[in-house]
Amino acid sequence: MTFNRNNEIQFEELFNSRIKSKIIKLLALNSEMNISKIRIQCNANPISFKKHISYLSSINLINMKKFGKITICEYNKENKLANLIKKMIIDMNK
Repeated sequence: MTFNRNNEIQFEELFNSRIKSKIIKLLALNSEMNISKIRIQCNANPISFKKHISYLSSINLINMKKFGKITICEYNKENKLANLIKKMIIDMNK
């Protein structure tokens, strides 16, 4: 994870891959989804997908909830950055 001098997330790091961008878009439009369904829709291999989903979780853009073997990812509604990105994505998809 890359931060600037003020300990803020760098914009380029957040959107530097198609997979991360697709995950963000899917969750912004659907609020929550099964992690396997997200990976399939992103057409990503499991190793790189895990890296990207872990990064998004580590910066609190998304939350992950486990129910036995099932993992649900949801957009973090408490995060200001997440809310701004969600609004932008929704506006762009109108």
